[in-house]
Amino acid sequence: MKRLILIFSLTISMIAVYSQAVLEHVYPQLSVQLPVKLSNNEWVYPVTHLGLPITDVEIYSSSHVLFKTIPLYIPSGYMYFNSVYISDVLFNSDSKIEVLYNVQISWNLQNTYLINEDGMVLQEFPHQYIVCIFNMDGAYKLITGSEGGGDTCRIYSLPGTMADIPAPESQLTSSASPNPCKDLIEISHPINAVRIRIISVEGKEVYRVNTRMALSTKIQTMALPAGTYIYEVTLSDQRKLTGKFIKR
Repeated sequence: MKRLILIFSLTISMIAVYSQAVLEHVYPQLSVQLPVKLSNNEWVYPVTHLGLPITDVEIYSSSHVLFKTIPLYIPSGYMYFNSVYISDVLFNSDSKIEVLYNVQISWNLQNTYLINEDGMVLQEFPHQYIVCIFNMDGAYKLITGSEGGGDTCRIYSLPGTMADIPAPESQLTSSASPNPCKDLIEISHPINAVRIRIISVEGKEVYRVNTRMALSTKIQTMALPAGTYIYEVTLSDQRKLTGKFIKR
């Protein structure tokens, strides 16, 4: 009996060891964006340094070797806000890497810039922030929102392609915290979320907001009456995630 227990314990220990994630690399004091596949089939990691000011994006290979540093154009008075997309084939037909990113001077005043790997500005999107880039049956679109310039949404056609890897259903999750909440709730969601709606239990929409390229969205709830609400997260491919929260 003791021998059987020992064998069982060793088996469980081996399963535990082989089921653990293995640390591959550490980027100290760096913020790593989602990896991107370039046209040469090489996966790369766009990386920015934590803290301010951020003035460039570093590109690391899949083996975590730095091979390119791209200087960002930051207008006077603005600061880097979010590095969103890099590609060498999505925005034009040359062989250079392009970076699409946001800068801001305040929460409601943002610009978006497209630059190449030499730091040259290829296109400016005044008073616009990036909502998402998505694949519409092979036609790639850029969606931007506008706060400082008015409540508008713009859709741009992009000339190229990029590697799309749809997230498995098991990874499409969302949550709300704190729950119950009082004045503020933060809804976590996949990075390709484009919109959040809050709906009363009677089915009436009480709040709607376009999301940015982020993993969560904070929403002021102080104006909502106490009760139970449903939140609905719409992704760029129109799939929806839902959940409930309580407002005290």
